[in-house]
Amino acid sequence: MKVFTHVSEETEMTTKRRKRHTPEQIVRKLRDADAMLNAGKDQAAVLQALEVSEATYLCWRNQYGGMKAEEAKRLKQLEDENRRLKELVAEKELDIKMLKHIAEGNWACQVTDQPRSSQRYQPQSRDDEAALVKRMRELAAARPRFGYRRIAVLLRREDWEASNTRVLRLWRREGLKVPQKRRKKRYLGDSSQACHIQRAEHKDHVWCWDFVFDRTEAGSPLKWLSIVDEYTRECLALKVDRSITSEDVIDSLAELFAMRGVPGAIRSDNGPEFVAGAIRRWLKQVDVETHYVAPGSPWENGYAESFHSRLRDEFLEMEMFESLAAARKLTTAWRKDYNDVRPHSSLGYATPSEFATRCRDELYERLKSELERHERAEERFFYVPLMEQDLTQEKARHSVAEHHEIDELLEELEETDRSSSGWLATAKKLGERLIHHLDEEEHEVFQLAGKAMSEAETESLATEYRKAMEYSEE
Repeated sequence: MKVFTHVSEETEMTTKRRKRHTPEQIVRKLRDADAMLNAGKDQAAVLQALEVSEATYLCWRNQYGGMKAEEAKRLKQLEDENRRLKELVAEKELDIKMLKHIAEGNWACQVTDQPRSSQRYQPQSRDDEAALVKRMRELAAARPRFGYRRIAVLLRREDWEASNTRVLRLWRREGLKVPQKRRKKRYLGDSSQACHIQRAEHKDHVWCWDFVFDRTEAGSPLKWLSIVDEYTRECLALKVDRSITSEDVIDSLAELFAMRGVPGAIRSDNGPEFVAGAIRRWLKQVDVETHYVAPGSPWENGYAESFHSRLRDEFLEMEMFESLAAARKLTTAWRKDYNDVRPHSSLGYATPSEFATRCRDELYERLKSELERHERAEERFFYVPLMEQDLTQEKARHSVAEHHEIDELLEELEETDRSSSGWLATAKKLGERLIHHLDEEEHEVFQLAGKAMSEAETESLATEYRKAMEYSEE
């Protein structure tokens, strides 16, 4: 039965039409793969999410690894330029063929003794057609939900010679059509996602993002995307451009995820860039929750609004932007000053960078203390009692050897560089390895104890161990 299922699935895969990807799409998929791998997903889950085979993924990695979307876009432009050159050559060949065709037609007319004008029919338009088209356009603009049939009826009421077929021909020639109905915008948020209800409890727990707008001296529009850590108040990203699409937002998030790790959630309003299906699907792939605030309630995204009030008051209202390049340069300098120099009142007048460093140190000490306490609890309640059992000495020695895994975790933690931007992602991975180690060891040792001890002794050992762990957590 398993063989038949495997063959049928493989046959179904071969019958699917192969999808060709552009270089830009490949670069974006590799970027998504990096984000998912940093989120802790294994390669098999990443390949399933990308819907590609391992061979294709490795081929893409060798060919486009390390390439950015701009470079892929440039590669696409070069390919388009090459295609246009080929088209120019093809047009020259077409001109030659056309001249040959005309020469052959002239020669045929001479042989048959027929005038050339008889071989080329020119349709004659009616005298009232221009006026009819003008009136038809006026009626279509006045009644945009009317089709050509109703427009034809209105024209005939005005004594125009306008049959349905004639109006349809002119309607299509002029490119007129009934516009599709716009679907009403569906809002995704509600008040339960507000910042004062679901608060950030630690660094990189909840991020918030939003847009703010301004203009250059010449009047050209500028658009800023800001991403802020609600707990530390750090401005993680501040990007400015003429326009910012959902793909640009994904690019910015992918860079941050690769640098800092994946946050627990991202809070935003119902802007079209944030509720776009591409962003929601991508965030779901990397296991990031989306918190959408209620429509018309900017105070529910209070951290983003507070940051934008400072951004506008201290930066946008104070600077004149000569160009996009100047705006980018000034934005980078202001973001650095905001994070590293400007005192923040809600942080006790510390800078966001100082507060973030303090959070890192606290997390480091808490993780180190937890590792040391779990090490002592395992030593006291697991391995020492098991070593006293003659029947389990060999297995107990093996468990003691496995116990050194916590020592290795401690060494790795002490060797990490807390000043690096990716330290938090490393600390999260160490914490996950600790939880996995504890679950695995607890299951194995309790099974081992059950073979060598009585049920009452095993239950007493488990109770003492759990009490010690609860005390350690406190």
